[in-house]
Amino acid sequence: AMLAPHAWRQSHTALTAREMSRGGPFWRYIAPILGPPWPNPIEMPLYQWIVAVLARSRPDALHETGRAVSVAFFLGTLIAYWFALDAIAVRPRHRPVFVALALTSPLYLFWSRTFMIESTELFFAVTYFLAVHRGTTPGARARQGAGWGACGRARGWVGGRDKGPPSAAGGACAGV
Repeated sequence: AMLAPHAWRQSHTALTAREMSRGGPFWRYIAPILGPPWPNPIEMPLYQWIVAVLARSRPDALHETGRAVSVAFFLGTLIAYWFALDAIAVRPRHRPVFVALALTSPLYLFWSRTFMIESTELFFAVTYFLAVHRGTTPGARARQGAGWGACGRARGWVGGRDKGPPSAAGGACAGV
Protein backbone atom coordinates (compact mmCIF):
# COMPACT_ATOMS: atom_id res chain seq x y z
CA ALA A 1 0.00 0.00 0.00
CA MET A 2 2.91 2.34 0.74
CA LEU A 3 4.41 1.94 -2.73
CA ALA A 4 1.14 1.92 -4.70
CA PRO A 5 0.97 5.66 -5.48
CA HIS A 6 4.74 5.81 -6.17
CA ALA A 7 5.34 2.73 -8.34
CA TRP A 8 5.61 4.88 -11.47
CA ARG A 9 8.60 6.69 -9.95
CA GLN A 10 10.59 3.47 -9.65
CA SER A 11 9.78 2.69 -13.27
CA HIS A 12 10.69 6.22 -14.35
CA THR A 13 14.00 6.06 -12.48
CA ALA A 14 14.87 2.57 -13.79
CA LEU A 15 14.05 3.47 -17.39
CA THR A 16 16.12 6.64 -17.14
CA ALA A 17 19.09 4.70 -15.71
CA ARG A 18 18.73 2.09 -18.47
CA GLU A 19 18.79 4.78 -21.17
CA MET A 20 21.85 6.38 -19.56
CA SER A 21 23.65 3.04 -19.38
CA ARG A 22 23.09 2.77 -23.13
CA GLY A 23 24.80 6.12 -23.66
CA GLY A 24 21.83 8.46 -23.28
CA PRO A 25 22.26 12.12 -22.34
CA PHE A 26 22.59 13.35 -18.75
CA TRP A 27 20.91 16.76 -18.69
CA ARG A 28 18.10 16.05 -21.12
CA TYR A 29 17.75 12.43 -20.19
CA ILE A 30 15.30 10.21 -21.99
CA ALA A 31 12.36 8.76 -20.07
CA PRO A 32 10.37 6.59 -22.49
CA ILE A 33 7.11 6.73 -20.53
CA LEU A 34 4.80 9.32 -22.06
CA GLY A 35 6.02 9.08 -25.65
CA PRO A 36 7.62 11.79 -27.77
CA PRO A 37 9.06 14.14 -26.81
CA TRP A 38 11.03 11.72 -24.66
CA PRO A 39 12.69 14.08 -22.15
CA ASN A 40 10.60 14.23 -19.00
CA PRO A 41 12.94 15.66 -16.34
CA ILE A 42 11.67 15.35 -12.78
CA GLU A 43 14.96 15.56 -10.88
CA MET A 44 18.67 15.91 -11.45
CA PRO A 45 19.62 12.39 -12.54
CA LEU A 46 22.68 11.98 -10.31
CA TYR A 47 21.42 8.68 -8.84
CA GLN A 48 20.46 7.36 -12.27
CA TRP A 49 23.89 8.29 -13.63
CA ILE A 50 25.69 6.49 -10.77
CA VAL A 51 23.55 3.39 -11.35
CA ALA A 52 24.13 3.57 -15.11
CA VAL A 53 27.90 3.82 -14.75
CA LEU A 54 28.03 0.90 -12.29
CA ALA A 55 25.65 -1.22 -14.40
CA ARG A 56 27.58 -0.84 -17.65
CA SER A 57 29.68 -3.89 -16.82
CA ARG A 58 26.54 -5.99 -16.28
CA PRO A 59 23.53 -4.43 -18.04
CA ASP A 60 21.32 -7.37 -17.04
CA ALA A 61 21.83 -6.44 -13.38
CA LEU A 62 20.44 -2.90 -13.57
CA HIS A 63 17.74 -3.58 -11.00
CA GLU A 64 20.16 -5.09 -8.49
CA THR A 65 22.65 -2.29 -9.07
CA GLY A 66 19.99 0.36 -8.47
CA ARG A 67 18.94 -1.20 -5.19
CA ALA A 68 22.56 -1.69 -4.10
CA VAL A 69 23.31 1.99 -4.78
CA SER A 70 20.27 2.98 -2.71
CA VAL A 71 21.38 0.79 0.20
CA ALA A 72 24.95 2.09 -0.05
CA PHE A 73 23.75 5.70 0.16
CA PHE A 74 21.56 4.78 3.14
CA LEU A 75 24.57 3.29 4.94
CA GLY A 76 26.58 6.39 4.02
CA THR A 77 23.78 8.48 5.50
CA LEU A 78 24.14 6.63 8.81
CA ILE A 79 27.83 7.53 8.91
CA ALA A 80 27.08 11.17 8.08
CA TYR A 81 24.27 11.06 10.65
CA TRP A 82 26.82 10.06 13.32
CA PHE A 83 28.89 13.15 12.53
CA ALA A 84 25.77 15.33 12.37
CA LEU A 85 24.90 14.17 15.89
CA ASP A 86 28.41 15.22 16.93
CA ALA A 87 27.83 18.62 15.31
CA ILE A 88 24.76 19.21 17.46
CA ALA A 89 26.65 18.08 20.59
CA VAL A 90 24.99 14.71 21.18
CA ARG A 91 27.25 12.71 23.48
CA PRO A 92 29.01 9.72 21.89
CA ARG A 93 27.30 7.27 24.24
CA HIS A 94 23.85 8.52 23.11
CA ARG A 95 24.54 8.51 19.37
CA PRO A 96 23.98 4.75 18.87
CA VAL A 97 20.40 5.21 20.09
CA PHE A 98 19.68 7.72 17.32
CA VAL A 99 21.39 5.58 14.69
CA ALA A 100 19.41 2.54 15.91
CA LEU A 101 16.20 4.53 15.51
CA ALA A 102 17.11 5.23 11.89
CA LEU A 103 18.01 1.57 11.36
CA THR A 104 14.67 0.38 12.73
CA SER A 105 12.46 2.96 11.02
CA PRO A 106 10.16 1.15 8.58
CA LEU A 107 10.06 4.19 6.30
CA TYR A 108 13.85 4.53 6.07
CA LEU A 109 14.25 0.80 5.51
CA PHE A 110 11.54 0.64 2.88
CA TRP A 111 12.57 3.65 0.80
CA SER A 112 16.29 2.85 1.08
CA ARG A 113 15.88 -0.36 -0.85
CA THR A 114 13.79 1.02 -3.71
CA PHE A 115 15.10 1.95 -7.14
CA MET A 116 14.72 5.65 -6.38
CA ILE A 117 16.82 8.69 -5.54
CA GLU A 118 15.42 9.06 -1.99
CA SER A 119 18.35 7.56 -0.04
CA THR A 120 20.81 9.48 -2.23
CA GLU A 121 18.97 12.72 -1.52
CA LEU A 122 18.87 11.96 2.21
CA PHE A 123 22.64 11.36 2.15
CA PHE A 124 23.26 14.69 0.43
CA ALA A 125 20.88 16.50 2.80
CA VAL A 126 22.76 15.27 5.88
CA THR A 127 26.16 16.02 4.34
CA TYR A 128 24.87 19.47 3.36
CA PHE A 129 23.97 20.12 6.99
CA LEU A 130 27.47 19.02 8.01
CA ALA A 131 29.13 21.21 5.40
CA VAL A 132 27.13 24.29 6.38
CA HIS A 133 27.66 23.63 10.09
CA ARG A 134 31.39 23.09 9.77
CA GLY A 135 31.80 25.98 7.36
CA THR A 136 30.04 28.43 9.66
CA THR A 137 31.23 27.23 13.07
CA PRO A 138 33.02 30.00 14.96
CA GLY A 139 36.67 29.24 15.49
CA ALA A 140 37.04 27.16 12.33
CA ARG A 141 40.20 28.03 10.49
CA ALA A 142 39.50 30.29 7.53
CA ARG A 143 40.87 27.84 4.97
CA GLN A 144 38.96 24.90 6.41
CA GLY A 145 35.78 26.99 6.67
CA ALA A 146 36.11 28.04 3.04
CA GLY A 147 36.45 24.40 1.98
CA TRP A 148 33.34 23.34 3.89
CA GLY A 149 31.51 26.40 2.57
CA ALA A 150 32.36 25.41 -1.01
CA CYS A 151 31.18 21.88 -0.30
CA GLY A 152 27.91 23.26 1.11
CA ARG A 153 27.42 25.49 -1.93
CA ALA A 154 28.01 22.57 -4.28
CA ARG A 155 25.51 20.46 -2.35
CA GLY A 156 22.99 23.29 -2.42
CA TRP A 157 23.48 23.60 -6.16
CA VAL A 158 22.83 19.87 -6.65
CA GLY A 159 19.81 20.02 -4.35
CA GLY A 160 18.41 23.01 -6.17
CA ARG A 161 18.51 21.07 -9.41
CA ASP A 162 17.18 17.88 -7.86
CA LYS A 163 14.12 18.96 -5.93
CA GLY A 164 13.87 22.56 -7.05
CA PRO A 165 12.36 25.26 -4.84
CA PRO A 166 12.49 23.44 -1.45
CA SER A 167 16.24 22.85 -1.67
CA ALA A 168 16.92 26.26 -3.16
CA ALA A 169 15.01 27.89 -0.33
CA GLY A 170 16.97 25.80 2.18
CA GLY A 171 20.21 26.93 0.60
CA ALA A 172 19.14 30.57 0.71
CA CYS A 173 18.17 30.27 4.39
CA ALA A 174 21.55 28.67 5.17
CA GLY A 175 23.28 31.61 3.52
CA VAL A 176 25.22 29.68 0.93
